Amino acid sequence: MRLLVVLCSFLLITLVYSEEESEEEPIVIPEKIVKIRGTMNISDKFDRIAKYDFDETMCWKNPFCMAFYCLSPGKCRKFDHDTQVHATMNEPKDGEESYYGIRAILPNNECPSSYKDIVDFKYQAPDMLINSWRKVSGVWKFESCKEEWRRFERTTGKIVCLKGIKLDAGFSKEQAKSECATLGGVLTGVASIEESDWMQDQVSDITDSANNDYVFWIAGKRLNTCTLGASWTYRTNLEWEDGIMGNGDKDAMTEKNCDISCVSSEGADELCWGIMNYKRDIDMTIADVPCGGSSYMQGAFCAYELYK
Repeated sequence: MRLLVVLCSFLLITLVYSEEESEEEPIVIPEKIVKIRGTMNISDKFDRIAKYDFDETMCWKNPFCMAFYCLSPGKCRKFDHDTQVHATMNEPKDGEESYYGIRAILPNNECPSSYKDIVDFKYQAPDMLINSWRKVSGVWKFESCKEEWRRFERTTGKIVCLKGIKLDAGFSKEQAKSECATLGGVLTGVASIEESDWMQDQVSDITDSANNDYVFWIAGKRLNTCTLGASWTYRTNLEWEDGIMGNGDKDAMTEKNCDISCVSSEGADELCWGIMNYKRDIDMTIADVPCGGSSYMQGAFCAYELYK
């Protein structure tokens, strides 16, 4: 198997610690950096002009640094968690001194006896953004989101990039799907409270209009008509439609997070869904809306999946 060939040719050099703390407020960060001898293929818009003039210790002291790649000691390039990059770890070549370091949360925060015992390279930066390397066809890879897209790692194991976009007032759901397609994505559902909170902040930021009745389209359609007296399961019986989420992915669809009215003030069935603008004293982020749209529909949320 290629997995065995690649991993057995790597050499675990050491595991080192990062003990940097903010002078203003201590930051709790994963402390282990796994150093492995090998090469790294890097694809990003800065690669041709990148300078390998950093020392690896600069990554140890920076909690936002997720990895570094060194051609030799003292000739390194570091990657912060928001760097737009695709990187692949490779086996070492004869005569090369290159190695790389990956910041990772390790089981029980203990150093493993062998790099082969590490099943996941993942850490959470101080801004709470999770960064994971994935094993694809036996090779460890990291893929970041495009500029202005936000990375989310879902409980299903999927990693997606999300983006809110402004549309003309009254844009239909089908038009929203088309706009997402032009960006290389799909109209997305919402998988968690964390995602819906971020989306709501985006609605307010993009429209610059907190407390107004603006809503951005998301994927999803209720599979039955709705009455307020029906059970919560019945009222949230939906199909996500985005090709990424399963219909059972409903962690965000809680009574505290959803404003479900079933029928609009004009009497139209509200079978579709959107993310509401921020409003004072209202903690809900998701609302049911008429699938035909309305003037308060002002944008949409798009997504694409990494590591496909």
